[in-house]
Amino acid sequence: DLKILDGTFAIRGHEVTDAEFVNITTTFTPGEWIDVEMMWDATQVTVVINGDSYGPFTTASLNVASDVANAHVRTVVMKLGDTSGVATTDFLVDNLKVYSDTAGQTLVYEDDFESYDLTHDLAANYDGATSEATVTQPFTATDTGGGSATVNTSKVASIKDTKIDDAGELRYKRDSSDALAQGKMSVSVLKAADEAKAAYVSLFNGSTSTSNAIVDLKILDGTFAIRGHEVTDAEFVNITTTFTPGEWIDVEMMWDATQVTVVINGDSYGPFTTASLNVASDVANAHVRTVVMKLGDTSGVATTDFLVDNLKVYSDTAGQTLVYEDDFESYDLTHDLAANYDGATSEA
Repeated sequence: DLKILDGTFAIRGHEVTDAEFVNITTTFTPGEWIDVEMMWDATQVTVVINGDSYGPFTTASLNVASDVANAHVRTVVMKLGDTSGVATTDFLVDNLKVYSDTAGQTLVYEDDFESYDLTHDLAANYDGATSEATVTQPFTATDTGGGSATVNTSKVASIKDTKIDDAGELRYKRDSSDALAQGKMSVSVLKAADEAKAAYVSLFNGSTSTSNAIVDLKILDGTFAIRGHEVTDAEFVNITTTFTPGEWIDVEMMWDATQVTVVINGDSYGPFTTASLNVASDVANAHVRTVVMKLGDTSGVATTDFLVDNLKVYSDTAGQTLVYEDDFESYDLTHDLAANYDGATSEA
C-alpha cells in the first residue's frame, strides 16, 4: 500500500515504527507525473518509483500471514483521500498495465483511457466500488505555429524547420564503439494539423543520408510510410495504421542484424529487411548509432512544430536494458537541445 504524501512516500505497514521498515528516499514534485511499478510473487513485493527500486520485502497483509494464497493479486486500487474530510484537487492516473509475470512480458490488462469520452464515469468499466473516477484531459491548448494541438503540460522537445536549406532535427548519436547490434527505441511524437511537411523517426549507423537509413518512418498527414519499403519498392511494408494530426503517436523500433520491426500505436509491422545501401555492403552498418526525429527537408520551411517526448533506447529487443532516456523535464523552457545532443541537432 504505497502512500503518496506531499513530496514523499511511505509504504503502509512498513513505516519507520513498523517491524520491517522500508525506507523510501525517493521524493517528487507535486504536480509532476510519478511512474510506479509493483512486482510480486508469493509473499515478496518490490516497488519501483521513478526508476528507484525498493525491496523485495515481505507483505504486511494479515491475510497473507494466515494463507499464502491471499498474496495472489486480484485488485489494483488508485485512491485519493479517506473517509474523513474531502480533497480539493484531482488525483490523475494514466497508462495502467497489469502483467501475469514479474518481468512484465505477459500483458493481461491495460488502459490508457484514450477510448473514453471526456467526463465518462469509469464505474461503468471498473469494479463497482469505483467512486468519483472520470475521464479528464489535463492538457493545455498550445499554438504550434499555424495549427493548434493539445499537448501535455509536462515539458517536451519541440522541433522547428524555419531554414530553407536545412531540416529541423533532434539527433541522438552514440560513439562508434558503442553501436548497438540489436536493440529497441521508443518515443512519442506529435505532428500538428495543417502541416504540409513530413516528419520522420529514423535509425542510422554513422551515415545519416536517406539511402543509409536502417529504418526511416515517414509521418505524413494522417498516414505513415517506410522509406525504401513504399508501394513501388521491392519489399513493400504496408502501413495501414492511421493517426489524427495533433494527437500523440507512440513509436517503437526493434532491430537485430538486418531485420527491423516497427510498432505504431500498438500495431506491429515486420520484421522486414532494412533498405540501407550501407548494410547491403557490410552488416555491421546495421548496428544502430544514431536516432533522429526530424521535421521537413532542405527545401522550404514548416509552419508548425514537431513535438517529441519520452525517448528511450535499449540494448536489447525486449526493452529490458535501458541505455538512454530523456523525458525533457530537466531542461529550462526554450533550452537549445544542441547542447545535449549530437552537433547536427538543429532548431530543437
